Amino acid sequence: HEIQTLWRVYQEYVDWVGGLFQQAVKAKVIRPVPGRRYALLLLDMVLMVMYQRLALQSPLPLAQEAEEIFDLFLHGLSLQEPSRRKNAV
Repeated sequence: HEIQTLWRVYQEYVDWVGGLFQQAVKAKVIRPVPGRRYALLLLDMVLMVMYQRLALQSPLPLAQEAEEIFDLFLHGLSLQEPSRRKNAV
């Protein structure tokens, strides 16, 4: 029963984050993206980092890892200059 509850809570969170992405698209803050799919990708990256922190005792500060995840997610591996990226996001 606990696994089903966790799965339901996770899916609700995915839907919430996906909704935020869709709101950002409508507000023209981000490019059009499949909101729910991108929410799943972002949350899976976050969950994997959390797992690694627990399993491997990561020496990096949590805030640094969170910043790196969001930088990678929002900007990718593009060679664009940071000032151009901010306008694109």
